[in-house]
Amino acid sequence: MTILFQSNFFTNVTKVNDSEIVVNSHLLSTDYEATGRIRATTAFTIQEARWDIYRSPQGTLNGGSDVPSLIGEEAYLKAGGALKAVGKEQGDLPKELLAECVRGIIQAETYLFKERGFLSQETYEDFWKKNYRNSCRLYSNPERITQSWYAYIAHRKWGEGLFNRFKTVVVRVQEDGSLFTVGGFTDSFHELGVKLVIAAGVIKSCTGDFLRAPDPVCVENVCHLSTVSNLDISTLTKRELSSHVGGEQGCCHLLDLLDYTLHAARAIKQPEVYSDY
Repeated sequence: MTILFQSNFFTNVTKVNDSEIVVNSHLLSTDYEATGRIRATTAFTIQEARWDIYRSPQGTLNGGSDVPSLIGEEAYLKAGGALKAVGKEQGDLPKELLAECVRGIIQAETYLFKERGFLSQETYEDFWKKNYRNSCRLYSNPERITQSWYAYIAHRKWGEGLFNRFKTVVVRVQEDGSLFTVGGFTDSFHELGVKLVIAAGVIKSCTGDFLRAPDPVCVENVCHLSTVSNLDISTLTKRELSSHVGGEQGCCHLLDLLDYTLHAARAIKQPEVYSDY
């Protein structure tokens, strides 16, 4: 098999001092090299945001800019509206770079629960169980959860480094002309991978595994992978993909990985794909 395309997305969240965090997201692929950066308070109020695209097809999307419109916004689950207009001249890549930063900050909340106003670990866990019930397979099945979140991460040492996430995908062409695409998702709390065979723009097969997850109930999400077979990737949106991989009985991380992996497969014939992410 010949390798046609590779893409890597790395995000890390660092606590600078008692009142400030910095998160960087780095995209490095066959077609692109780009970075997003957010500096925020430990209460998640954005103080500074910037994106830079260093390399793109024919340099058409190269550029960079501070984003003053994000200053004062909360880097949390409802930040999508504030991110919509970011760097529109460069397509949706600037928005995605900063959205990845926000996703990292949300995960880092695990270690900043006091700064976020929660009295204890138990209070923080209860907040998520109550407010995000039916948002994923874990929170849709509270009666089946076998351990608490903080018991799950008890053996992870942390200091300045609050959270790290690495997403990677490799696209290869097989002898019959089909694409063999492997995606991996590894972060401080989760680890999963998927394998897809795509022919003529249609998913022929999809399999995967969870290597690390908060609870065994999360691992059950592999049952959804077969439901994406026969889908046309050229018209498949992330919202539609979500409905195929379980919705509230699914996994947002599995959805993120599948979307990222399919995005790379589309890039084989569309090197400018980030202009319409």
